[in-house]
Amino acid sequence: MTPAALATLRHLRRRALEAASQALAEAQAAQDLAEAAAQAAHRRLDIERAAAEDLAAGDAAVEAYAAWLPRGRATLAEAEAGRMRASEATALARHRLAAARVAMEAVDLLAERQRQKVRERLARAERDMLAESLLRQREEPS
Repeated sequence: MTPAALATLRHLRRRALEAASQALAEAQAAQDLAEAAAQAAHRRLDIERAAAEDLAAGDAAVEAYAAWLPRGRATLAEAEAGRMRASEATALARHRLAAARVAMEAVDLLAERQRQKVRERLARAERDMLAESLLRQREEPS
């Protein structure tokens, strides 16, 4: 691979890594919001239940709770489903970030191999020049 092609590949892999990192941060933020929504729905259900169970509240509180309960459960189910979707999206973003890191490491490894080949060629050329110089010195009359 030419140095220019390798530089382009490195640039593209770095951008992909940055994008994957950003996507993970966004997915984590969405997961945090979904978690907060689920917790709020749980708290609301607990508060409404406690109000209905309060013996001093009377029948109206129990009837209000009974009327609200289907909506509260639906809200809780939506929040839990949102939490699950957000969790799955975060896991997917983590996997994509890991793949982007591996791809970047592969480019780095390729670059290091190419640098090693250049070093080996330079060392070989230096040895050849030294050997040639020694042969000339031997051939020249003193």
